[in-house]
Amino acid sequence: MSNLEFRWTNGTDTAFQKLYLITEEYYSNLVGGVENRKSFIPYNILPLQPFW
Repeated sequence: MSNLEFRWTNGTDTAFQKLYLITEEYYSNLVGGVENRKSFIPYNILPLQPFW
């Protein structure tokens, strides 16, 4: 069984950035694309671009 670790981050942690992009892609797929989420994108914490 894996351990779950919680870390406070200011958005510069690469693990957080990867998870953030994965969840943003997932949300976009749920609603049919980024175009359908464009009213929410200005409120995102980070830009929707790869960090790695």
